[in-house]
Amino acid sequence: MLPVLARVCAVLLASSVPAIAATPAEPVPFGVSSVEVVAERDVPQACFTFTDRLERSRAVNYRDFVEVQPAVDGAAIARDRTLCVEGLQHGQKYQITLRDGLPGADGKRLPAADLREVAVPNRKPSLAFRGAGYILPRVGAEGLPLRSINLDRAKLQVLRIADRALVEKIYFGRIGQQLSDYDVGEMVDRAGQEVWRGEMAISNLPNKAVVTAFPIDAVLGKLEPGSTSPSPEPRRSSPAAGSRRRPSGSSSPTSA
Repeated sequence: MLPVLARVCAVLLASSVPAIAATPAEPVPFGVSSVEVVAERDVPQACFTFTDRLERSRAVNYRDFVEVQPAVDGAAIARDRTLCVEGLQHGQKYQITLRDGLPGADGKRLPAADLREVAVPNRKPSLAFRGAGYILPRVGAEGLPLRSINLDRAKLQVLRIADRALVEKIYFGRIGQQLSDYDVGEMVDRAGQEVWRGEMAISNLPNKAVVTAFPIDAVLGKLEPGSTSPSPEPRRSSPAAGSRRRPSGSSSPTSA
């Protein structure tokens, strides 16, 4: 009987204590929460993320609320909470001011001007065969397109895979996204027979994607039936050499 009375008293005591109202959280003022520089593209951007959504009305020209020094000729594009300033150049530093009154959703406004210093880095060196990296023996006189950024020379290795089943596994594995570039590279290294190795000069344009034709027909001549896999390795004049990148894409394993 005593335990039952104790439980009843405990319930009554708990119900008699008034609930403490939760303190409402203070609203976050409208402003910039982070800045990101998008440099791995032909024309870099500086993107400002705000604490709330931006005004979506087409009547608002956000470029009127952005000042860039040194001056650039580029738009200011708003998407949800992000405002991206275009027209910047690689390897440059800028002072970007978001003017007070910049409109957010629901009538919110930037209460004061916000000045940010932005440094745009150079693009990272990269090298890859464009399109079908695992190719048929006959590719034509135009050569195989090699896409590079910020590189002067490339070391190339051409491997031949005679195992048709392995070629099909690579092809369909990549199509079904079951094999990563690393997986394919390991398979090629194990089963590939080297038929050529050398270097090729590249007409480098700073921070621009350059496509150079690798004359595989002229270099190798007539190839035996099978699948040929070129593998690029970047070389720069600076001490920090880029990492090896496997060619992307696949082609049909049908022999010629």
